[in-house]
Amino acid sequence: MQKRTFSALSGFALISLAATSVAPRFALAHQAAANATVTIGVSVPLLEYPDLPIGIQHGVQVAVAQANAANLVPGVTFAVSPKDDTISNKHDPAKDASNARAFISDPTVIGEVGPLNSSAAQGSIAVYNSAHLVQISPANTNR
Repeated sequence: MQKRTFSALSGFALISLAATSVAPRFALAHQAAANATVTIGVSVPLLEYPDLPIGIQHGVQVAVAQANAANLVPGVTFAVSPKDDTISNKHDPAKDASNARAFISDPTVIGEVGPLNSSAAQGSIAVYNSAHLVQISPANTNR
């Protein structure tokens, strides 16, 4: 129970941070339509460590549900787009960078939660930086 509560609270904090720190894309999405949908990407090693990545993904899903239920940003509906960053059941910087490029190419994506591993982040940090898209890792310690 404590683990779920922490995941939910962490996820809600991440949604709040993402909602306030991605001004360029978020402003465009908000101005484009009164009922805009914006997406939070999640890139974690689902096949390598199933429990922790699923907890991260579920935390974001809970946060999105809470944000939508509370109408956190009037006229905006949040969605989640999960991606696995593993190749051969091991997290991979190239796969995480590929996920980053996929998120960047989706104009509804306002940021990403992940990756779980510092070495995976090394593949995607430059990609996100060049696109000015926020990346929030729940666990990286090296960057």
